[in-house]
Amino acid sequence: MAQGMLPDSMLTVTLVPVIKDKAGKVGSLDNYRPIALASRKAFMFRVGDLREGVVVYHHSDSDTTHDHIVFRISDGRHSIRHKFPINILPKDDSPPFLINNVAVEVQEGGAVRLEQLMLLASDLDSSDDYILYQVTSSPQVGQLLRKTSTQETGDPVESFLQRSLIQGQIYYQHSGEEQFEDSFDFTLSDSHQPPYLSQTYTVVVHVFPVKDQLPVEVSGSIRSLTVRETEVVHVTQAHLHFTDREHPDTDLSYVITQPCINPLHPGLMDAGRLFYTDTTNSMKKDHMVPVLKSFTQHAVNHRKVAFMPPVEDIGPDPLFLQFVFSVSDHHGGTISDLVFNITVIPVDDQVPEAFTNLLRVEEGGGAFVTEEHLLVQDRDSWEEVLRAEVQRTAGHGRLELQGRTLLQGHTFTLQDLRERRLRSDTVWA
Repeated sequence: MAQGMLPDSMLTVTLVPVIKDKAGKVGSLDNYRPIALASRKAFMFRVGDLREGVVVYHHSDSDTTHDHIVFRISDGRHSIRHKFPINILPKDDSPPFLINNVAVEVQEGGAVRLEQLMLLASDLDSSDDYILYQVTSSPQVGQLLRKTSTQETGDPVESFLQRSLIQGQIYYQHSGEEQFEDSFDFTLSDSHQPPYLSQTYTVVVHVFPVKDQLPVEVSGSIRSLTVRETEVVHVTQAHLHFTDREHPDTDLSYVITQPCINPLHPGLMDAGRLFYTDTTNSMKKDHMVPVLKSFTQHAVNHRKVAFMPPVEDIGPDPLFLQFVFSVSDHHGGTISDLVFNITVIPVDDQVPEAFTNLLRVEEGGGAFVTEEHLLVQDRDSWEEVLRAEVQRTAGHGRLELQGRTLLQGHTFTLQDLRERRLRSDTVWA
């Protein structure tokens, strides 16, 4: 049998599609018609037709990506059924389309990030990341911005990729004008060359009005005070003064949202307190005075609000404190997260304290004097400045500092005690 010839047994084998394909049809290469044998349509073909390459599958141009044909294969006496699977490569032949288009809501003068739940498109034929939004009619009282963080001012855009939208980089910024409806139009296109263009879509923007004039800080108000640790001081208009520019005669309310703390040591138990002067009979430290949680500008103006430093001695270093507050007008316009700084200056009004233990020395011998024998404390002073002075020398011995005998009026430091520089020796008469 010559090469390429079929055995006689294969010449009689026929293939008949018994279940039509879902998306296409079986045809010949002859002008993409169904199987044509002897210029006639046929619904069967032979193995020889396959060998000659005249059997062709024609897709119906639908969006399906999988298909199959079931053939009945027969040699005249026996037959079997065979499922022939078909994988269909997609063709980019349709434009993107919008699947989410929810009205955008933003406060007057504010900005809002365009989320996927508000705006999202899809393309059956190509990557959604590269769908291009082309603005055809810009917002009237706002603008579209691209920015990579909320702190940036952003750059105006007339087009953007869906990838930028998904990454949270596209914002609508309202201009602050007294107009509370806005919109913009756009089309979608894919990355095909030339691109497939969608219909025009419209995004509606609802703007919520806000009270334009919030309380403002009066020029000259320093929002801080400095106080000696032994004093109690009034909080005055020089320290804290806000006003309502729209209604200057109305009162403002202050709410303490975070009581006095030391930002360097937040766990400090007593960081001072604000209090109403009406709750105490004297302007003195008193840990029983109730802590103030809210007050008014009227109370500040009439010296009804005061600050009390920590009751206990703060030590030798200045103490830096702060409290966080909000200020509101009677319309509900509020400014939050404002900080009031307080510096407490230490006062050296405490005398040092000394604690002693018995020093045991063998007869004729000596021993080092350490902090186990002499402990000196002073909360008001740094240890480096503390000195111990010899008031009276020993009757049967001497005190030496690094080999030098200390006499009445001589001094030594706490560091001398720690580093075992001080020694007591007994002397025989």
